[in-house]
Amino acid sequence: MRQLIGCAIVIGSVWLAAAQAPEVPKVDGGVGTCWVDFTVTADRKPVYNAKIHVLVRYGLVHKIDLEVGTNYQGKARVAGIPQNVKKPPLVFDIRKDHAVTTVRHDPATNCHASYDVALPSTK
Repeated sequence: MRQLIGCAIVIGSVWLAAAQAPEVPKVDGGVGTCWVDFTVTADRKPVYNAKIHVLVRYGLVHKIDLEVGTNYQGKARVAGIPQNVKKPPLVFDIRKDHAVTTVRHDPATNCHASYDVALPSTK
């Protein structure tokens, strides 16, 4: 009986931790299986609502314009990107107010990527 109670406590703790985890904003292009995770900071602090924008060109004449904002932890995901894009690498523009930077990424070489992006100081 003690094992059953102990198991229930562990399962309840895991469920509670998962329920409290903040949701990472995501935009899904719906044309592939690749994704890119971003963590955006400025002055070593997470940036809320930094805009991440990319224009994805694929196939002969297809393109998708994607944009997502970061959460309070500075995190966001761009998903549903095709592995083979036209004219790689993709150029992700990351901006918050007047601070702007870019990240270049080729999904053919890394389909599931993560980037830590430090926005330049605007002071």
